[in-house]
Amino acid sequence: MHPTYPGTKQNSPGLAAARPLCAVGQRSLATQVVATCFRTARIHGKDSIPERPKSVKMPLAAQLYHLQTLDSRTAALEAELASLDDGSTLQAQLEEAGGAESAAQADLHEKQSRSRIMELELQSTIGKVKKIETDLYSGRVGNPKELQAMDADIQMLTRQRGRTEEDVLNLMEQIEQLLEDTRRLEKEREAREQALAAHLETYRRRQEELKSELETTRAERETFAAQLDPDLLRRYERLRGRKEGVAVVKILSNGICGGCHFKLPGQLVTRVQEEDVVLTCEECGRILYGGP
Repeated sequence: MHPTYPGTKQNSPGLAAARPLCAVGQRSLATQVVATCFRTARIHGKDSIPERPKSVKMPLAAQLYHLQTLDSRTAALEAELASLDDGSTLQAQLEEAGGAESAAQADLHEKQSRSRIMELELQSTIGKVKKIETDLYSGRVGNPKELQAMDADIQMLTRQRGRTEEDVLNLMEQIEQLLEDTRRLEKEREAREQALAAHLETYRRRQEELKSELETTRAERETFAAQLDPDLLRRYERLRGRKEGVAVVKILSNGICGGCHFKLPGQLVTRVQEEDVVLTCEECGRILYGGP
């Protein structure tokens, strides 16, 4: 006598006979799958059956739209990271300011050294004049020619002294100006050093923030993509490559495609909004998303 199953009648021997056969077949298939999984686990050196990523519990178009959001965020972070100002301009300005300060200091030192030499020359000229004047008015020299020559020397040395004094005065004015310039250039260089230090601190902090966020976003993207249907993921990747990174677009008000602004058929809009299907714009070929 055949066993009775819920929902069947006693007088259905064919159906009753098929039920246990089907059940036996199911148990056999399940046994084969489990055995295969255990063999795979042993091959990979694991003690348990490897778990498959859990599927995402959201509509297909919403899955792709969220994936694109992660991809867009990743691209934006990478672009911002690449465009960060590493302070090269400020560093060049600092080097320029330092060079100007060094040049001014070198010029100042050269003129100060020349000023000391000219002052020594001036003192020497003054000393010579005094000596000749002492000899001239001492009465020890009586020869008119010698007296005339001594007087000529005094006049020549006096003219030389005047020129030297004028040169020293001009040089002192230049030194005063150079002192002001070096003080100003020193302040400019210090200000540029402080500006560069502040900028580099901000740059490094923002760089670390971007790297951290980029790493997190990439990891989130990798985890999320692993849960998607492989064929759907490949379709999205191909379309994204052809559409400049925008594979999925929202349906705008009045049934307008958010990618090409093509007026979509009402039936297509309804299907996108009400059914869990992946449909594309008839004009641009992008995947349509009807969510918020």
